[in-house]
Amino acid sequence: MKIALVTAYFYPSSSGGTERYVLSLAKSLIKQYHEVHIITTGTINNIITYEDIAVHYVNDELSNNSDILSSKKASDNLDDFIAILDENKFDLVHFHTLTPAFNTFHISAAKKLNAEIHFTAHVPSITCIRGDLMQYGKHACDGLILKQRCTACYLSKKGLSRSVSNIVARTATILNYPVTTAIVANRKIENLLELNRLCDMIFLFTNWQKEIFISNGFEPKKITITSQLLNK
Repeated sequence: MKIALVTAYFYPSSSGGTERYVLSLAKSLIKQYHEVHIITTGTINNIITYEDIAVHYVNDELSNNSDILSSKKASDNLDDFIAILDENKFDLVHFHTLTPAFNTFHISAAKKLNAEIHFTAHVPSITCIRGDLMQYGKHACDGLILKQRCTACYLSKKGLSRSVSNIVARTATILNYPVTTAIVANRKIENLLELNRLCDMIFLFTNWQKEIFISNGFEPKKITITSQLLNK
């Protein structure tokens, strides 16, 4: 099988947990006799070999366009991403980040080219607009997206007190204004529903994650619990 692993972060330009996981997964798949490529961000139209793995690059998305940042619009690298897919005819495209550089438009493009779609959620921000699944930064959240609660929590991370955050969130929910504040939770819900629709399999690391994904509309049959220790 010809497989593309898609990540906004990869060696040698960055190193972290997601990078280590993707590299380990690539090596594991190669041992199973699959052909594996990495698609990441960097110098456009550049291809390198990293530890004997082909790495394709598209431009990172660094704009402040709110539509791109909220996944309402595709990033400018989408055509280059599609060109890589079209040239290589991957059987499976496995996404490891959901960022402005690679969002649901990229997943949809891969799906339209008849690739099987997998997604691994490495970070809490996949489902949490605050980004850390900590309610007001104080205690663990149950992860269910509730518009007013999540908007208030999101605003508190931006520096507002909890009481002011709740007032602003309640007002935004009722009046749908200011629009950028009012739609932030709805946009997250829409993105998650689209992610569920597009993906054939979703890989998570804990049952807690699984409960959060299911509570936000993901189909349980698509979810698989996996290990972060691929080389063990």
